Amino acid sequence: RKGSKPFTDSFARMSDTRVVTLSRQNYSVVSRETKEWVKYWSENMAKT
Repeated sequence: RKGSKPFTDSFARMSDTRVVTLSRQNYSVVSRETKEWVKYWSENMAKT
């Protein structure tokens, strides 16, 4: 029973880093899309 604690700790840490990595990837994708949208929007605003 006591010996299973380090395993659960390392598993929790592993899933934490995976979540952080996923959100970091999502953030870079979102910011890239936002930059492209802003560029598209400002080009359209310049036309009108």
